[in-house]
Amino acid sequence: MERFWNKFKKYHIIRGAFSKLVVLLVLFGLVPMILLTVLSYHASRKIITQQILRLNQAAFSDLDIRISSFANSLYTMNALCILDEQIQREVVKIYDYPTNEQIINTKAIEDKLKQFSLIMGNSDFQLTIMGRGGLEAYCGTRTPRVTYEELKDQTWCQELLKSGSQSLWLIGNPLSGNEEEHVLTFVSVIPTLGSGIPIPKSGKEGGLFFFTMTEEMLYQQYERLLSAGIEISLADGQGRYISSSHKELLGDSLTEEQLSVMLSFPGDREKIIEDRDRITIVKKLEKADWYCMYTINTFQSLKEVRSLYRQFVGLLVFSVAFYIVLSAVIINIFTRPLIKLNKKFASHFKEKNSNNGSKTGQGELYYNYELLIQTLDHTVQELLKNENAKRLAELSALQMQINPHFLYNTLNTIKCLSWTGQTEKIVPTTDALISLFRQTIGTAETVIPLREELECVKNYVFLQQMRTGHGLELTVHQSENTAEALVPKLLLQPIVENAVFHGIEPRGTDGRITVFVSKAGSILNIEIDDDGVGMDENTLREFEHASGGGARFSGVGINNIRERIRLMYGEEYGISITSQPGMGTQIVIRIPYYTDKRGI
Repeated sequence: MERFWNKFKKYHIIRGAFSKLVVLLVLFGLVPMILLTVLSYHASRKIITQQILRLNQAAFSDLDIRISSFANSLYTMNALCILDEQIQREVVKIYDYPTNEQIINTKAIEDKLKQFSLIMGNSDFQLTIMGRGGLEAYCGTRTPRVTYEELKDQTWCQELLKSGSQSLWLIGNPLSGNEEEHVLTFVSVIPTLGSGIPIPKSGKEGGLFFFTMTEEMLYQQYERLLSAGIEISLADGQGRYISSSHKELLGDSLTEEQLSVMLSFPGDREKIIEDRDRITIVKKLEKADWYCMYTINTFQSLKEVRSLYRQFVGLLVFSVAFYIVLSAVIINIFTRPLIKLNKKFASHFKEKNSNNGSKTGQGELYYNYELLIQTLDHTVQELLKNENAKRLAELSALQMQINPHFLYNTLNTIKCLSWTGQTEKIVPTTDALISLFRQTIGTAETVIPLREELECVKNYVFLQQMRTGHGLELTVHQSENTAEALVPKLLLQPIVENAVFHGIEPRGTDGRITVFVSKAGSILNIEIDDDGVGMDENTLREFEHASGGGARFSGVGINNIRERIRLMYGEEYGISITSQPGMGTQIVIRIPYYTDKRGI
């Protein structure tokens, strides 16, 4: 390590390479690993949290149903009591002193209370009716310790009678002086007979109905839903805990922030509140003006994820230290030959290095490397120039392979037309010959529009018709926007020529050649079909590799065309041939679609 540090201070190349390697390590190693770690942690946390929430959604729905059912049962019992006509009559009756009638009527009302209490089951609760006229009837073991008039002096009772809200919930038992702990009391106003509901603010109430229960009664509604990591609480509209699986919360209140969140709930919709290690599902129960809170402690569930995260961070720190040491070792190994290379460069370009000034270390290596690149670039440019010249020569040679026998045979055909008196065919035959030569050897262009190549094919077929006297039909099917597509000169004529000589003439009868041109995206497809004698596999193999020759127009073979396409466009383009004896031959050309020579 000491030797490396000495070299580090001596050579610019080592310092530059080490610095760049460290930067690359940070950018492409450390930063992605940190991002991956953080993203993986948050993604895992979110997935596990969503899974926990999904698994507990059914339990919360069950809790909602149980508490709502309990509240509905209570409100049903309350309605039966306060709307009973006998109770409405008795609460306003005034007795100067206890009479048998009062005792009998009170007993009848208490019997009704016992009957109505069956709606709530056999839980521990107390029903009490306090009448304006002095009636005190109860169902339970605890008797009231206060009178009706004393109750009316209490603040909650005055607010209840003035607001006309019909009912409210109290924490504690106002009938016993609020001496009992963990007790809830539901209070509702009993109207006088015929006054209806709501109670007018004039104070014409008949009495008060009390439903007093212990917190344990509410706890029993959700006890079986509790498990490890699950907390369930109920809070009233003022934010006070009225029941909770954590008994120490009873009597406490929600924080202002929690209460503001509760009060912002729209209607009875559920709301999910996520903290660091807790998920709370909250829903408001409109009838009771309660908030039902189902809290899931995710700390244990996410414990393994956090542990894995810490291990990964530790591994990351270790990896950084390891890679820094490894970088020093690698730099020491790889810069040794670079220093030797730099010395060789200096000796090779000694004359040019005399003008290099005071460049040392890394700058000297870069300078020598640039000289080498310039030399290689000059050599490559010369090779490319020679290769392009060779390619153009090959293309020109292929295009200029016009067989003199074709010209001789065509001129002989014109002479025969003159001898036989078919002078009307001499002019079109001569025009076709002139056009054919103009299109093939009259220009130096290597690519021409497809319409010109097809015109060349038509002229050639016409001359063959004049030469043989047989019926030779040429049909072209061309899709839109293909007429101006650029194709290599003499691309189709040699193929049509082979179709005539190898396919149709050996049959000795009339023949048909069909050309299909289509465009598929950026590809131009040209298909040439003939109904000639066809070929077996061996003949087809020889035909594909033939280089041309014979008494033909151009002497260009299929192999020549394939090579021209490869030279111009690349290996992915070319020709495919399908043929069967007696079924004709199909040749498909596949080249890129261009309309501008700059694209080739």
